[in-house]
Amino acid sequence: PQDKADAIANFVIKHFRYNRGDTAQTNIKGLVFGKEREAVCEGYSRVYKDLMERIGYKTDYLSGAVRTDVYDIFYSGHSHAWNQTKINDVTSSLDITWANNISDTWYLLPPKDFQITHFMLRGFVGLYLLLIPALLVFL
Repeated sequence: PQDKADAIANFVIKHFRYNRGDTAQTNIKGLVFGKEREAVCEGYSRVYKDLMERIGYKTDYLSGAVRTDVYDIFYSGHSHAWNQTKINDVTSSLDITWANNISDTWYLLPPKDFQITHFMLRGFVGLYLLLIPALLVFL
């Protein structure tokens, strides 16, 4: 089962070039079979989710914000999309857009490890999570 998930990840990583082409990022068939082979994080993550679910793996499309530098204690405001999947009863987070290959840091990590850089923003909880590091500077 892990080899199927790895094959899908390799396909997505190698298939796309990061760029917003003319194909809608929600048009899975257009992204996979189109000539452009261009996508941004939304397209990468939606294609990964679609392909994983076709072979029976529960996979979530997540969106929110990211910090591109761990030392950036203030929210930098980069919107982003990534995934969370369950393989062999283990839940893992992955950023298929940022991963260069399946041995990369951004492929299949424990969800708690993603919390350093990836934030799902939901109401006051999201705002609270973003403000904690900034508030610590003043304490």
